[in-house]
Amino acid sequence: LTDLSIPNDRSKGILIYPNPAKGVFSIVVDKSKYPGMLVTVTNANGTSVISRECKGETEYLFDLSKSPQGTYFVKITTDTELVVTKLVIIN
Repeated sequence: LTDLSIPNDRSKGILIYPNPAKGVFSIVVDKSKYPGMLVTVTNANGTSVISRECKGETEYLFDLSKSPQGTYFVKITTDTELVVTKLVIIN
């Protein structure tokens, strides 16, 4: 059995799950490291699908269920860093 999940960089204090996702996924952050951030999800062509300011929570829910399956990139931008993670959407 092959694990198709994409590893999360827990050292950064970010967890994106499930991955692969059936459209709906969560981003869990360490609130002390990420009190506020801009989350942008782009498709493989670099077109923005969702862009949202996230502030003050430890978990944020995103819904890409109306988007086609494929590879997306989740960009988390703060004042001091940019974290990019690959996300796979399946039907």
